[in-house]
Amino acid sequence: MFKIIFSCCQLLILFFLLACGGSPGSDKTKLYFMLWGSADQRGLWHKLKKDFEEKNPDIQLILHYSTFKGYEDKLLTLLAAQSEKVDLCRIAEVTSIASRGTLADLSPYYKNDKLPPLRDFYINTVSNFTYNGKQYAVAYSINVYTIFVNSGIAEQKNVTVPQGDYSFNTYKTFVKNLSSEKPKRVYGCGTDINPLRYLPLIWNRGGRIYRAEDNSINFDIPETRYVLKMFKKFIENKYMAPLDADQQGGFSGFQNGTSATYAAGQYLIPELRKKVNFKWQMMPFPLQPGESRFAQGFDNKIAVRRGSKKREEALRFLKYLLTADAAQILARGGDYIPPLKSLNADKAVQKRIPYDTAPFIKQYQKMRRLFYDKHKDKNQIGEGINKEVWTYLLQPEASLDKCIHNIHHNLSKFYKIRKQDL
Repeated sequence: MFKIIFSCCQLLILFFLLACGGSPGSDKTKLYFMLWGSADQRGLWHKLKKDFEEKNPDIQLILHYSTFKGYEDKLLTLLAAQSEKVDLCRIAEVTSIASRGTLADLSPYYKNDKLPPLRDFYINTVSNFTYNGKQYAVAYSINVYTIFVNSGIAEQKNVTVPQGDYSFNTYKTFVKNLSSEKPKRVYGCGTDINPLRYLPLIWNRGGRIYRAEDNSINFDIPETRYVLKMFKKFIENKYMAPLDADQQGGFSGFQNGTSATYAAGQYLIPELRKKVNFKWQMMPFPLQPGESRFAQGFDNKIAVRRGSKKREEALRFLKYLLTADAAQILARGGDYIPPLKSLNADKAVQKRIPYDTAPFIKQYQKMRRLFYDKHKDKNQIGEGINKEVWTYLLQPEASLDKCIHNIHHNLSKFYKIRKQDL
């Protein structure tokens, strides 16, 4: 009899909840997060979402994915409209969005324990989410530029992969020793047609393509000449794959064993892990004169919409991403490095992160905005530079002076249009 009465009570409670429109989880705060990412990254975010919601049962995190192409345009439109479907958003670069007044100033929260104190972050990540002296984003991971090596080829040729502090001359010898025509064509190093892939080598030589002092860009510097001349010799001696990714150069060539090394960010690690019977490892970039090394490619950042009414919930999610649990999920998913010094107990990891690479990061961001601009002529600048660089690299009699002159000609036409946004 008691069981019958108890069951009836349960049914009455259920009917009451349904009549009131209630359902399990209906009292949760919905936190909308807009982001882009590959299939691997989506799987990573779903793991983070599950872990965060378990630790914060009063919040439902809603992930809204978009492809990277067109992402910023879509995001800017939603932010301008103060859409309630965006509380948090992943951003590639702070200045261009923060200058529009659509992001929340997070500076106070770094001082009141809502977020970790700024002194615990690597200084380069702090400078990268700062605009007009205020913090408008939170870095949740660092993606380090590295050189991927086909260690299977190195083992076959009995060549030792350089580690630690090594020079550019050591790098050139290493590339030479990996190169051969038999039994199949293998190049010592590979690249693709995108100049952003080899800019780190220029920066490693101490080069400054972008000058913040007068907001100018200059390719005609000794470091650019050094790298382009080195690449030309590599191609002439068959130490470097001269083709783009669709023709078995670049990363595609590296995966298929036609090139022995490839420079890129650690975001490629999950894709490499899927390769069967493919041996690979990483080596740092070579040291430049003066014993400095460009290591960090970029950091991954999240901002909060200025008008969001869920500021507290958004801050809880941002702080969660900076915990050891979230760092472990990110590390397993793509070897992303936490931006907090306190989470990097591994000295080997710490050594790979320079204390201040902010000048290099700013150059990288400026160049990205030139190459991938949303203007109607967006392809002209990148294609123009690619064409000039590869004409010089592939034609034996091509002039480096003419190459650099034509690059500046392309830049000057486009620069007049875009200068105010740089």
